Amino acid sequence: MKNYDRKTLLAYLAVCFFWGSTYLAIKIGVRNFPPFMFAGTRFVIAGSLMILYSKLKGYSFPHNKINIMKVSVVGL
Repeated sequence: MKNYDRKTLLAYLAVCFFWGSTYLAIKIGVRNFPPFMFAGTRFVIAGSLMILYSKLKGYSFPHNKINIMKVSVVGL
């Protein structure tokens, strides 16, 4: 098996695993928490992990108001 074929297969399996586990987590979480609180908690955790990853990789964040506004449009 070629290297890029192996990477493609691993990427596909990772997507299947994480996508499937998301539905299971939602099913379990909505039983125990109100839906909006559970969704908010998921987004806070996901956002925190993405910021942590970005900081570890050394990516820069916008520092002035104009750039923050431009990036916020994408987030909204």
